[in-house]
Amino acid sequence: MKGYAWHTAIGLQAVDGLKTSKYLIDTAIKNIEGDISIDEAQELLNAHYEEKPKTDIRNRLLSYSDMISEKTINHVLKLFLKCGKKEYFGRTKIEDITGLKSTRASELIKLLVDSEVIVPVTGCGKGKYRFQ
Repeated sequence: MKGYAWHTAIGLQAVDGLKTSKYLIDTAIKNIEGDISIDEAQELLNAHYEEKPKTDIRNRLLSYSDMISEKTINHVLKLFLKCGKKEYFGRTKIEDITGLKSTRASELIKLLVDSEVIVPVTGCGKGKYRFQ
């Protein structure tokens, strides 16, 4: 039964033109063989795929400038964890999430736009952005 469910899920990915990762297949096998529960499999997959965008953001910031502090990177990652790639945000939301003052939040927006980590969003009011 577990094998059938995983086979169906992987098949649906293929129909959507998505390639199944080795990590997903290995996790599915662990679940099918009874080594981990479906909840544990879900947690492992969520953690694995959540880590990649954070690593990409960190690398992009550091390739833009090696002078960016770890504290700034942590503010950006905190913002990403709250907003993801779909939710838009502005300076006020950055202030609320990170605790930065307005001037520093504006500087962070400029850094993120210049390093192409975020892009402007239209139709939601002035000064709104989202992660790429």
